[in-house]
Amino acid sequence: IVGSATGLHFNTVLNGKVAHCAGVAAVGIVPEARRSGAGFALMEGANRQYLEEGFEFASLFPFRASYYRQFGYEYAGTRHKLTVPERRLPKLEHELPVRPLDASDWLALEPCYTEFAQRYNGMNLRNELQWRRALGMDKPFAVFVAGDPIEAYAMVRLDGGFWVSQEIRELVWSTPRGYRSMLGFLKGLAQNKNELSWFEPVDSPFRTSYGERDVQIATDQWMMWRAIDVPRALEFLKTETGSAEWSVRVVDKGLPENEGPWRVVVSAEGATVEPTAKSDFTIPVGTLSQLVLGDLGLGGAGLRVHRRA
Repeated sequence: IVGSATGLHFNTVLNGKVAHCAGVAAVGIVPEARRSGAGFALMEGANRQYLEEGFEFASLFPFRASYYRQFGYEYAGTRHKLTVPERRLPKLEHELPVRPLDASDWLALEPCYTEFAQRYNGMNLRNELQWRRALGMDKPFAVFVAGDPIEAYAMVRLDGGFWVSQEIRELVWSTPRGYRSMLGFLKGLAQNKNELSWFEPVDSPFRTSYGERDVQIATDQWMMWRAIDVPRALEFLKTETGSAEWSVRVVDKGLPENEGPWRVVVSAEGATVEPTAKSDFTIPVGTLSQLVLGDLGLGGAGLRVHRRA
């Protein structure tokens, strides 16, 4: 054995449905076997195994995107990293009471997180182990929650230093008043700090409602995705209104059974997919993965994907 990779099981939200996604992790080749083709064989074999195990998608955090593009992976979805000077945090009333929560009470966070996650393609519906990892395992983050039941929460590892940058590990909300209440709390948390930083989705409410010129908002290409089972992946497509029909051939050298061509009929309820004899257009499997996640619009095919990743 000169190399290995792990495929973790994630339940991923796609247009309101749940897809099975292999989280590719711990990919490694021993130094003396690098540049021998072992890594290529490892990734090609892993994709094949994910297909045989019933995954519709795989995703990963790339060390170098160009390397993983060889195997059909492509960026899909972005998030914003906000870095907000203390003076630019808005002064907001606590519409909901904010209190600390022991990390062992993670089940109380789950309804708020699940409602948040279901709004965005590519979010993971966490199981117990994934919750414990997110909360820091044996060194848990401090957790602050707004409302009862919880309508927003923030995870943070508090930095006791003065005039430092304080990172918020995770900020999640299910209601606008929950979000505003947490911002009001963060204003107090930022006392004696230079700035706070945290991530928000592409429809960032801070950017649209509270942004200032000296607030830094960076776009973060976060994860790469690959459709493992193309016909099943296409079934997750939806339109906002009406319906569309088209056929596609997929370029997928690693998993040639994905190539089709496939006839796709899409409506607001979902999509049906079946083999066909000819295609209207041809796209690489990475581009198709972007399409299903909502990061690509195919206007020429009469299809508009209704959510971004």
